[in-house]
Amino acid sequence: MSSVIDGRCLDLVSALAVDGVLTVPQAARHASLEKIAAAAASGIVHLTPDEVRPTAYTRQPLRVTVVHLAEGGIALAREMGFFPHPPVKRKMAHALGLAELRHAVGISPREILPAPDLEALWSRLKASGHGLPDGLAARPEGLVALEYDHGSYKAAQVKEKVELACRFADKTIWGAPGLARARWLRKQGAGHVMVVRIPL
Repeated sequence: MSSVIDGRCLDLVSALAVDGVLTVPQAARHASLEKIAAAAASGIVHLTPDEVRPTAYTRQPLRVTVVHLAEGGIALAREMGFFPHPPVKRKMAHALGLAELRHAVGISPREILPAPDLEALWSRLKASGHGLPDGLAARPEGLVALEYDHGSYKAAQVKEKVELACRFADKTIWGAPGLARARWLRKQGAGHVMVVRIPL
């Protein structure tokens, strides 16, 4: 395994530790296709065929190959100080969209608050699960909340998220898969909204 573990492979492991899952084009930003294949052969990552709906309203899912941490990668991520979480199948497209938003904003995996810190913050705020941000990053300019709406959030949930984020984040950045959804989010009170499309 040691021949596979270099800086680029560690970049991929840290991204997957935070994002949970990436498409191959997303993963290729962190390691070459050859390194990804070598990491798969070494038990660091899994390459799995899957189906993804680019938006919640997409009728036909698209067949893609996704990358996620294998047992060796999970152990390595923990050694690096991350708290990796496995991807949730029904939330795959949301996780991919959130990963794309994190990349578009330029937030590194190290800036994302780890799960224990988030849980402590949420406990202090007595926040409900539906209002919690999808991600929270500690940056020099302050706390940045990340929200990605795959197209399934209801208006009440968006408003709850907007209100809660104002209580602890200095800035909230929203991502949406298309312009129509971005406009809808702005009408619900979301401030900074970006259109981010998952590279499939």
